[in-house]
Amino acid sequence: MLHDWGCVAGYEFYMRNPALVARIVGVDIGSQQGLARALSARAKFYILGYQVWLALAWKTGGRLGDWMTRKMARWVRAKSDERFISSRMNYLYFLMWFGGEQSLRRRTQRFKPACPMLFIYGERKLFMFHARSWTDWLAQQPGCRVEGFDTGHWVMLQRPERFNQVAGEWLAATRLH
Repeated sequence: MLHDWGCVAGYEFYMRNPALVARIVGVDIGSQQGLARALSARAKFYILGYQVWLALAWKTGGRLGDWMTRKMARWVRAKSDERFISSRMNYLYFLMWFGGEQSLRRRTQRFKPACPMLFIYGERKLFMFHARSWTDWLAQQPGCRVEGFDTGHWVMLQRPERFNQVAGEWLAATRLH
């Protein structure tokens, strides 16, 4: 079960080790394939702005980096307690934009799982973190399901009962024998 940057890492793990993964539950972050074409210029600018800001907060570190990270959390109305928000959380943003040969943007392999996958995402956001073409493709694959919720990015926190019900039902239906 993956969410946010966990999806990026988990999908990469699956692509490198498909034999080790039987099922995938991805939450709110889908395949990045086709996403650039699906996003508006405004959404691209927003993504660039907040991700580079957080990457710079990680690089800066210390009190200033923590302030930058908490400021962004307030701008995006994150509900987390600020005591738990720090610049140390932003390493993957740094790796994405300034990671050189290790940059996450250099990944070219497409994420198209051959195993059953449940993809749940929030519909109430400024933009989606997946292309519609990918969710349409995924929904047609055997054992796969795509489910949009009337939430923002934190689907499992904003609709925990429904999230648990959908995930539980799908896991039971795709149980390995």
